[in-house]
Amino acid sequence: MNTELKEKIEKSPMFQLSLGSKELFHTNFLYWLSKAEPNAFWIIMSKFGIKTDDKGSLVVKREWEHFDLSIVHETVKKKKGKDVKIVDNIVAVIENKVKSIPRIKQLENYNKEIEKVSKDNECKKILLALIDPGFDHNKEGWSCVTYEEYRGSIKECLKIIENDYDRCIIEDYNNMIDTLISFKDEWLREDFSSMKYMDIIEDSSVKDDEVFSVDDYIDLRINDLRHKIIFSKMFSGLEVNLKEHNPETEIETVTDIFEKNIPLTIGYGMTNATGLIEAKVKINADYLLGIQVQGYQYRHFIEFSNSSCVKEFIRKELQDMFGPNQKEEFDISNKKICSYKNREGEKTFQYVYRRIRQDETVDDVVKNIVDDVEYLMKKYRAQNCI
Repeated sequence: MNTELKEKIEKSPMFQLSLGSKELFHTNFLYWLSKAEPNAFWIIMSKFGIKTDDKGSLVVKREWEHFDLSIVHETVKKKKGKDVKIVDNIVAVIENKVKSIPRIKQLENYNKEIEKVSKDNECKKILLALIDPGFDHNKEGWSCVTYEEYRGSIKECLKIIENDYDRCIIEDYNNMIDTLISFKDEWLREDFSSMKYMDIIEDSSVKDDEVFSVDDYIDLRINDLRHKIIFSKMFSGLEVNLKEHNPETEIETVTDIFEKNIPLTIGYGMTNATGLIEAKVKINADYLLGIQVQGYQYRHFIEFSNSSCVKEFIRKELQDMFGPNQKEEFDISNKKICSYKNREGEKTFQYVYRRIRQDETVDDVVKNIVDDVEYLMKKYRAQNCI
């Protein structure tokens, strides 16, 4: 990866058009294709496994009912003397996941919305993903289509494009997809475990033209994708280490953890364009304790089950709940404690943090999380007499 490649990417009109919103852009491209080159669009949809036999009666919608792209049947009904179009069946839903990570809960919510309209639950549900989401999406009835497969479909439909202007747009879009896949493949091959964690966040170890700098990734609006891959690898390492001694670990963020008999959950994702990884241990019915890594912060936090359980802590009180390890490093300047309030104004999420050191590797950070979780699980077992 060198400066010449960066300049080539930046000069692409399609890339510049995509800078506003990566995921919305890809949805908009498919919607444009459905209008400008419908035969090409339906070739891609058939490659996705969507039934297109009656495509003449189908309507393509974007951002309808919060779905990225929908293919529906509509019926015209009279309302107050006027013809009104009503969706009476959803044929397919496509959720575009270029940089974000779908959650099981998110798919469950989508399914509920689809079931309100879709007849006999025959809606084809597609996750169009640059990276496999890392969980059993088939369990919720979703099929994952990779961007490699998507690229193949685009190349297939190019064979029938006769309009030169449309062909140029589609070819430029295809080149942009090639570039995204190239970056993704390179990062998937790379072993980040021995990399200094702060080198992910800061521009501190660039070697001439051998690799892009963090600033370059930010300029190209793909640093969030890089974070996603690195944090997914961190998460995989955390999962392997924790499951060895805690087979009950749930690999998802469970919003109602207090209502379920699940002592330990782990998860990762993207927020504010940076990766986040966390582990939660339900100590009792009132609160859980957890670890969060985001940006330069390594956090210890407490989360209460509801407002009636909330107790406000100072830094030392909260840190003492995590044992003696490294507690003096958790310095949050002049603040007694950091917190987030719920809708009632109660500080149901409170945390302290330390700055991750420049010499800590990705593996070191994962090991710190594992050590903290093991301590909290001992606390959980002791309080619950397990």
